[in-house]
Amino acid sequence: MKKIIFCLIFLFYTSFLNAQQPKISVPSVVAGIQKFYDIAHGISAIFVQEATIKNLNKVQVSKGEVYFKKPGKMAWIYQEPTKQKIISDGLTLWMYMPESKQVIKNRTNQAFSTDTPQNFLSGFGNINRDFMVNFVPPIFDDQKNVLLEFIPRNPQHSWTKIYVTAKPVQYGGETIYQVIQTTLYDRFGNMNKISFYNLNVYDKNDAFKIPDSYFHFTPPPDVQVIEPPATLKSR
Repeated sequence: MKKIIFCLIFLFYTSFLNAQQPKISVPSVVAGIQKFYDIAHGISAIFVQEATIKNLNKVQVSKGEVYFKKPGKMAWIYQEPTKQKIISDGLTLWMYMPESKQVIKNRTNQAFSTDTPQNFLSGFGNINRDFMVNFVPPIFDDQKNVLLEFIPRNPQHSWTKIYVTAKPVQYGGETIYQVIQTTLYDRFGNMNKISFYNLNVYDKNDAFKIPDSYFHFTPPPDVQVIEPPATLKSR
């Protein structure tokens, strides 16, 4: 009798657990992520970046605000531990480091020459075209967010894979997915994790709420402007 009761309890418990986890597939989640960023014409968030150097066993934590606006506009405003800015108006990318009084100037299309989740955050890139995607066990975290591994279809020189945490949200009666964390690994085992908080998403009609002035940068007069050689620009 005890064995029967135990079996009934076990069946009830496993059935309950299965009921708690939505049945999903990789293609449906990928389509949901892609649809979310196809719909989003503007995004603002607080970010926390953790950069880990494996050989030195050192972690550097940075914090700030980030803004995206289609097509190709972005502004990463680092506030801690040092102030920095990475700004693109869709054509020119500026990386401004006030402490060193330097700014690196490049073309935006050169900066997006590699495939990363930031590409589709900014309106570039296509997940199915750029990545092979797999679930990462146990598939869901404690908040029912989905855990994924992105592997580039075209091998990259600077990194090997990205782990993505995607949050399910409801839109128009269907479930789509918002990226709330990316963790990138390079060939040496170094890690760069970015977590997004207080996300605000704007559709085509509301994107004006993120001012275009956020994506314009004029170097201060006392700053050295560094540009890559013309041979690199033309590639």
